[in-house]
Amino acid sequence: MKNQFINKMFRQFMFPSILAAVGLAVANIADSLVVGMSTGSVGLATIGITAPIYMIYAVFYVGLGVGGSIEFARLAGAGKNKEALQIFNKTMMASVIIGLFFSVTGLFFTRQVLWILGTVPGDGVLYHLSYEYAHVLLLSAPVFFINTPLFIFIRNDDNPKLSGFGFAVGNITDVLLNFVLVLGMKVGVAGSVWATVIGQCVSIGIFSIHFIRKKHIIRFAPVFPRLRQTMRILKNGLSTSNQYISLFVFIMLANHILSEKLGDSGVAVFDIVLNVSYVGLLFFNAASDALQPLSSTFHGERNVEAQHKVYQLAMVSGVILGILLLAGIMIGAGSICRLFGVKDSGELKLGILAVRIYCVGAVFGGINMLMTVYCQSVENYRKAYLISLLRGTVLLLLFTMVCSLLRVELFFMLFPLTEISCLLIVSILDRYAFIQSREELPGEDRIYSLMLGKNEKNLAEVIEKIEEFCERFGATAKQNYYVTVTVEEICSAILDNANIGKNDDLYISLTIISELNGDFRLCIRDNALEFNPFDLKAKKVEEEDDDETLGGLGILIVRSKAKNFYYRHYLNFNTLNILV
Repeated sequence: MKNQFINKMFRQFMFPSILAAVGLAVANIADSLVVGMSTGSVGLATIGITAPIYMIYAVFYVGLGVGGSIEFARLAGAGKNKEALQIFNKTMMASVIIGLFFSVTGLFFTRQVLWILGTVPGDGVLYHLSYEYAHVLLLSAPVFFINTPLFIFIRNDDNPKLSGFGFAVGNITDVLLNFVLVLGMKVGVAGSVWATVIGQCVSIGIFSIHFIRKKHIIRFAPVFPRLRQTMRILKNGLSTSNQYISLFVFIMLANHILSEKLGDSGVAVFDIVLNVSYVGLLFFNAASDALQPLSSTFHGERNVEAQHKVYQLAMVSGVILGILLLAGIMIGAGSICRLFGVKDSGELKLGILAVRIYCVGAVFGGINMLMTVYCQSVENYRKAYLISLLRGTVLLLLFTMVCSLLRVELFFMLFPLTEISCLLIVSILDRYAFIQSREELPGEDRIYSLMLGKNEKNLAEVIEKIEEFCERFGATAKQNYYVTVTVEEICSAILDNANIGKNDDLYISLTIISELNGDFRLCIRDNALEFNPFDLKAKKVEEEDDDETLGGLGILIVRSKAKNFYYRHYLNFNTLNILV
């Protein structure tokens, strides 16, 4: 019974996250798939040339979205809703401003951008197709900079189903419009990017439903972001988003190396591998998306045991599902390459080998990804930055240069070499505590937790154990009394007054944390229908033995003696956090 809350909460995030990840993966490969079917290798090369623009976008909108949402979840988990709302609005405004900057760049400097990406008018068809694609992509930048941060924030604001649904529908729209515009209406590569932009707009429209319901925290309010705060938020999310900076450099470097060795066909094979990576990491991405809001919330509650449990769930589900998917991709590598329009026998042979080598590295890459997200969520930024720096920059670029000296068939060994080396280095450093978090938090010995059921009417035994725990960590007589009274009154109120679903049994998770400053924090979570014990009112007593009235008075006493408290209905659970 102890892990019922965590398991159920994880499932409520995991399934919508899989839906969103599937939609994103399909949308990511749609451009290359449809353009490859339409124009062959030169079309795939066009997608490969312009791909770094998406990488630069993602550095900012993923960095701001992840960094802002981690801070948002932590503040909301501590009951600071007003501050959490400020973070949301400042993050969104900063993201829109950066998006507008890219629009201006597209309006006046598309040719210069393409020169940096490695194509000039002398390249003929490749240049003209790339200009067509990049110009629309740059002009529409604000749409991307609204969509992704909004998706991440809504997921953290207790609405993972809507965020997953909106993201999936937008990406499915992208896929369908790709076929209609590129293959049906023969619009060309511009049709592919317009399909992506329209899909993003559809997602934003669905996300707007979130703001109709008043029970959520986030809503739009006019604010102007401060540079220092924006940089802090971006820094917090950078261990996730800085991989896109390296990907930008890596893609340009790999395109150059393969273009010199094999021409357009080499760039086309590399683009197929990139598209396979979107699908191959699908379940790892979903597990990461489910892990982040929960581990951030539990970290805000100082619930170390729950943090570890949700990390374990994410790692096990991500690895098992990820390996099964990657094994399927390895088996079907030939069919995948043909689907992208690769027909030449030499090109097909290289494509199959490249896809299979990538899949081996992707297993370790997914593990590294989950470790990074978890470390971010629990504020171990040193370890998160190290993993991100190693796999996204240092080792990736090092092995790219090393493998470029080998036969072209071995170039793609850079993927498993990068990920395995990163995992080994981090494991060694972790073992000797070189990359532990500097934050001082209560150890696991200072945390006491247990589960109570509906039939637990007699709390005397529980109260006795709590008294022993408080005394062990130096609680004063007054503190000990207030802690035990709080537990007795709140749990009794829940057991006596809360309602549950027809097929559910009521249970309460109780966690008491001895803070390092001498305070005691109580986290009480139950699976009843929405019910806040602090809403119980003391009425005028007509009869002294009126149990309901006495219960209300007891709650008022707890409320008046607590240093601070907050209530939140989150993921269909009631959560109370009280500081004594």
